[in-house]
Amino acid sequence: RRLVGIAPDADLATINFADYVPEDWRDFFRDTVTRTAREHGVWHGEMQLCHLRTGERIDVSRTTLLLRDPHTREPWSYATVSRDIRDAKRSQDDLRLRARFTRRVLDGLFAFVGVLDLDGTLLEANRAPLEAAGIDLADVRGKKFWECVWWDHTPAVSERVRDACVRAAAGELVRFDVPIRIAGDGRMMIDIQIAPLRDENGRITHL
Repeated sequence: RRLVGIAPDADLATINFADYVPEDWRDFFRDTVTRTAREHGVWHGEMQLCHLRTGERIDVSRTTLLLRDPHTREPWSYATVSRDIRDAKRSQDDLRLRARFTRRVLDGLFAFVGVLDLDGTLLEANRAPLEAAGIDLADVRGKKFWECVWWDHTPAVSERVRDACVRAAAGELVRFDVPIRIAGDGRMMIDIQIAPLRDENGRITHL
């Protein structure tokens, strides 16, 4: 009642569920929520409700159950459990905004920047090294850093980068000059630094 603004003394028999489903969600409610619950006995997912008095939209995680007559087993009614997830949604939106902002900042740098997992798997890279090599992030994301196109032109270079990742994961900052492969199978000398990234407790989480 409180979630959607139904008064404590209101007669629920006079209130239709569609009254507190936003108009643009009603087709989804009818065609997906109630149909799935009717055919399979339960529907669970996320949707929006609206506050009856203020009209505020409310993001909810909702479970709708089909109730059957205990004697005839015929469908009788629906039971629902809704959980307000607005705070969680706002947190997710904030994280997405921060991620997009971080991506814009990184892509605006001429420097070659990458983020690795502790085992040396490439998670993120900014635009500069990708454009230099003529590749997309999808071509290298998920690969071991030393196996990526920049380093695999020479086994000695690949091995040196792998060793630097191992040392950085152990807490050492490693820096050296190294040739990388660029578009057209060219070479460019860069000053590379692989360093441990720590969380607020000092624990190494990434390179």
